[in-house]
Amino acid sequence: MVDVNNIFSVSKIDFAALCRETFEFQYTGNPLYREWCQRLGRDASDIRDITDIPALPIAFFKQAKVHTTEFAPPGCF
Repeated sequence: MVDVNNIFSVSKIDFAALCRETFEFQYTGNPLYREWCQRLGRDASDIRDITDIPALPIAFFKQAKVHTTEFAPPGCF
């Protein structure tokens, strides 16, 4: 699991591993992200480098609920 307290102090190799781990977590647990990846023709087995990881368009965050786990947000803006 990604340790968010140490994310800025990792090596390049560790950073790539963290990116891959985060992608797999999001792909597995976020139906919207998984569907986006599938529409792009990508799945977890296609990710060879961090540049292969698809990013969600910003508009998705405005138009849909983008989350991987259920939680109560600390506040709304």
